[in-house]
Amino acid sequence: MESLSILGNLKRQHEDLIVLSRELIGELDAEKKLSYKSIVHSLSLFEGKLKIHLSMEDRYLYPQLLNHESEDVRSLTGEYIKEMSGIYDKFHSFILRWKGDDPPEDFPGSFTGEIKDIVEEIYARIRKEEDILFPLLEEAQPSSHEPEGDRHSQELKKS
Repeated sequence: MESLSILGNLKRQHEDLIVLSRELIGELDAEKKLSYKSIVHSLSLFEGKLKIHLSMEDRYLYPQLLNHESEDVRSLTGEYIKEMSGIYDKFHSFILRWKGDDPPEDFPGSFTGEIKDIVEEIYARIRKEEDILFPLLEEAQPSSHEPEGDRHSQELKKS
């Protein structure tokens, strides 16, 4: 899979995750009584999209950056992998604690604040990938016959 195509897919997945997280936060912030089943369903959708995204990063993004000629890029990539693993572990632990047919006695209680914090952490991570990590992969691409700006513009149009 070509790296720029991979980046386009990863960016689209980021957009999907941002939309789902906004919907989830909107559901939590709504003035109406929270529907536990609806929240758990939203979390399951978010978790599924996140797993697919992380799998794609592990399979296509990180191997290229871990083999980069620059030690700084390889080191930064290792830090990103470790950081995301910690964020995902926190999210997954949260999901396991809250998943079930019936809400825990303290729902929504600590649930709302905790999920908002985790979603904000994932959002911040998405920003870091878009601002720091993805440009490293774009820079590592061999030059082609078309100017870089034109290729980038075309990729944004596909997104």
